[in-house]
Amino acid sequence: MLTDEHQSVERGIKSRHACIVALREEPGGAGEPGFHDSTAAVPIPYNYLRRAICIVNTFDRGIHLRGEHVHRAELVGRVVDARLVPALNAGRALQIGNDINFHKDSRGVGNYSIIASMSSASTIGLPAEADYFSFRTSAFRQSIGLKELSAESWIEIDSHYPAQISLKESLFRAHENEVFQAMPGTEYGCAQILKLVMDHLTRCFPYWFMISGSTIRNLITGQIILVEQRERNPLQIAAGLVQEDLCLMQPSPNGYQLRAACVCFPSRWSLHEKMGNSMRGIHGPVPYYIEQIGAGSDQFLTALRQGRLVWRVNWSLHDGPDLFRPTMPPMWPGRTVTSQNAGDEVWLRVERQTLRRLEGCDDILFTIRTHVYPLRELKRNVEAAAALAEALRQWPKEVVEYKGCQAIVEPTVLWLESLKNNPIPG
Repeated sequence: MLTDEHQSVERGIKSRHACIVALREEPGGAGEPGFHDSTAAVPIPYNYLRRAICIVNTFDRGIHLRGEHVHRAELVGRVVDARLVPALNAGRALQIGNDINFHKDSRGVGNYSIIASMSSASTIGLPAEADYFSFRTSAFRQSIGLKELSAESWIEIDSHYPAQISLKESLFRAHENEVFQAMPGTEYGCAQILKLVMDHLTRCFPYWFMISGSTIRNLITGQIILVEQRERNPLQIAAGLVQEDLCLMQPSPNGYQLRAACVCFPSRWSLHEKMGNSMRGIHGPVPYYIEQIGAGSDQFLTALRQGRLVWRVNWSLHDGPDLFRPTMPPMWPGRTVTSQNAGDEVWLRVERQTLRRLEGCDDILFTIRTHVYPLRELKRNVEAAAALAEALRQWPKEVVEYKGCQAIVEPTVLWLESLKNNPIPG
């Protein structure tokens, strides 16, 4: 006979992913049993288990244990909710359809266990990368283009998360001075950013991030990160938890200045050169920035109120998918981009940028999430390809030169326009 606990488990949520876990029961409060990951002794609330497992078979066996006849109830369950996979098994997962054996004998509460094997780390459960294929086709003009953003949508996590966090860790070790800098007077703001990021991750992604004392556990990568440490600034710790780059802006008589930043994925610019500059100083080389949106950008930052989040998208064309680009060498060296090969030779690089004011101060946090798509992905989106072609035709000569795309704009436009005659069904 199934217990109430088993009946609750049976009402699991069905999804398209599955995993195998190994847990043991621990006594819980108020009638709610708790579970521990047997590999790491991480407390797992029962409601995670109940929502993640669907019972697919049950049977009883009578066995003898130390001379005593014991009824051993065995259930075969299947984990079916991908969102809860990391909370249950620290990111280790198998393919859908693998089963779990439940064993509970009749000698009392607390002997219930779930026995199964673990596999290596997996990205099962992480959502696919979003695409940002929206392009203005009107006459070129620099635009702030800000939109309102809900707090829940602030940080993006997708299937590239493990690789990008690993890349950030490599850059911290090999290029720390190039990817992280903080000026005096930014200590409070950096600490606030770490708190903000941790609060967001554990609230919006509780199945992937857990706080325990002075540590935060990343259940996607398996990392256990000490929050209070001397080796790393809080801003750097925060940036190591998310795919976004993080920049702290502080007010000055000359407008908001970049005073601290962890930028692992710069788009052909150097953090060292930008540090301490105002918005106009940072964007001075960008054609038409100062005359078209310089004053408006400064006014917006000054007026941005606490609690309001905004976002915008910025895009360009690059010659490869590599994220760490702190210099501006000529692109496509030794390669010829044509109207036949542009889909394989050109990459669309998109920055999803957000702005928000920190609590308790005038500092502003600017985030940059970098997406890089091979241009050939637009074969499945003919409307976006046509819009991008028209947007490229609107680029002034100064913009084309600034972006290093003199040799590839025309063949890229021709390739994009050719897709209307050869679409690939989505």
